Amino acid sequence: MREFVRYFYALGVLVLILMAPLQMVDSWLPAGGPPVVDPVVIGAASVAFAIVVGYASWRAYRFLWREGGYVDQAVERRAASDPSGTVRDPPNRG
Repeated sequence: MREFVRYFYALGVLVLILMAPLQMVDSWLPAGGPPVVDPVVIGAASVAFAIVVGYASWRAYRFLWREGGYVDQAVERRAASDPSGTVRDPPNRG
């Protein structure tokens, strides 16, 4: 489950980085009309957005999946509350 969530997080970040610039293109380039904003401004905003989202998502990833981070704590809490004493996804310490 831990790996699934990790890949789902990465997929979400990738979709955010790819879809936001596409939405920007739709907003500044109306069909059949002149551009509302200079294309250079939109390009710079797209690059800045990708850098900011990439950095913020990297920091969030490090916070969540570092050793002793939120994910490890959640797995340990779940293991402690599991009455059978078995955990399906033990922490990967390697």
